Amino acid sequence: MKFPLAVIFRMTLFPATCSLSLHADVITFDVATDFSFANNTESSTWSYRYATDLERDGDYLLYTTVNPIADPFTVKPSVWNDGDDGSPAWVGKNTTGGDQISGGGNNWNWQADDVMFHPGVGRLSVISWLAPQSGTLTLNYQLSDDISGGPVSWFIEQNSSVQTLANGSLTSQATTGPQQLSTTVAQGDRINFLLDPVGSIGTDAVVINASLSLQTNSVPEPATLQKCLFAVVGLAVLFAKKRANHQREAHDH
Repeated sequence: MKFPLAVIFRMTLFPATCSLSLHADVITFDVATDFSFANNTESSTWSYRYATDLERDGDYLLYTTVNPIADPFTVKPSVWNDGDDGSPAWVGKNTTGGDQISGGGNNWNWQADDVMFHPGVGRLSVISWLAPQSGTLTLNYQLSDDISGGPVSWFIEQNSSVQTLANGSLTSQATTGPQQLSTTVAQGDRINFLLDPVGSIGTDAVVINASLSLQTNSVPEPATLQKCLFAVVGLAVLFAKKRANHQREAHDH
């Protein structure tokens, strides 16, 4: 039985044994696990920042120094700040190896390995994540005001306030509870977590839990793609031979 050339072409170009399998890499990040007191640069995946005003324009300065926190803990956790004790904006992690209880009547329990941040007088405090490549980002987060005080406003933004993903306010010992959101990011985009003092900065420290999963754009498996390319080239040669034979047979008749 002879097949028409069009049928032969479809059979050879799309063989059942050759399928391009796609895969997507998933990269995970965590604000506490990834926290660093060693690196804080423009290219850091996580960076710790502040603004000298309350404009959420995406243009934030890097904290420059690491110091023990000024609050009266028996063992003082370290924080990133700008060295200005008059405007105590900071980001820190309790790496002391145990929970720390603050004096001064605040009953502030900074639990081991928790990350906190605090705004300054007329200053935003910012934790920023930098997208290493494009893809779909899933963010699980919870913000908690563990001190008797507040209120404080919080924002999660993609690059700036133009794309605000979530926002709210926290009062004394309040929490957002576990939350989730998703967004599409391009390489170089930033997800910014921001605190606004809402006037007074008294007891505005907020615990942040945030884990991010970045699913990168799907691409063919290299080995599968190479195999299929070789198969297509080989079958194209076979098709050319069949076509030549068909033309000879037609000429002979």
